Amino acid sequence: MQEELGLTPNDYESPQYVLTHIDPYEYKGETIPVLSFMFWAYIKPGATIKPEDDVAEAVFMRFEDMDFAKFQFPSGVAVVRRLRELDIL
Repeated sequence: MQEELGLTPNDYESPQYVLTHIDPYEYKGETIPVLSFMFWAYIKPGATIKPEDDVAEAVFMRFEDMDFAKFQFPSGVAVVRRLRELDIL
């Protein structure tokens, strides 16, 4: 969370496991399957998200407004749908 969003462990509640997914990862002209472990956590009041490393931007939106075609990895779609099923989103 710190490397990607500038959040320290003091900025969010304990992460909760949601699911595991296999994603395709392009590396040096080859597609490699990677195991993605997906978690969610509440961000504490006053914490500020700051896109860092390879994150272009961070946005907040309603589930209904999400365009799954723009997600980089299938695990992102899977975790958002699962959080919706769990009534977290």
